[in-house]
Amino acid sequence: MLKASIQDKLTKNFIAALRDGNKTAMENFLNNAEKISIGSETLLNVITKGGFTPLHIAMEGTNDDILAFIANHHMTNLDYKDSDGNNYMHYAMNYSNETLIRILLEKKPELLNTENQKKETPFQYVKELYGTDFLSNIESTIQKINFNLQRPKIS
Repeated sequence: MLKASIQDKLTKNFIAALRDGNKTAMENFLNNAEKISIGSETLLNVITKGGFTPLHIAMEGTNDDILAFIANHHMTNLDYKDSDGNNYMHYAMNYSNETLIRILLEKKPELLNTENQKKETPFQYVKELYGTDFLSNIESTIQKINFNLQRPKIS
């Protein structure tokens, strides 16, 4: 029972540090979770009562370093889908979050073609929500990212 209460407290404090944008505190919580055998995965993939994960919460913030830290962490489950079947690419496009779109294209490009429960890919999802002008902006962002990802590095 003690372990569950410690886990609850760590999780609550981790989410608070995330919302505050405190990357150092978040890293400390992850290290402490490992020491008491709760595991980083528990903190990185916890689902709040509202159905959101730390990555969702980080998308709402303005700190791209924290967003990238969570998205790139080896224990973060990038295959998460919400109750409507939306994956992180649906959300990244909805928020026009270039940082997360870039990371997801590098790590999980198949998310671009994954459908939610309404059979909408992330492109169809944002088109339905915001129309074709918004979709054009997202497509431009993805083209720019793909160009940057594929462009050879100059030393």
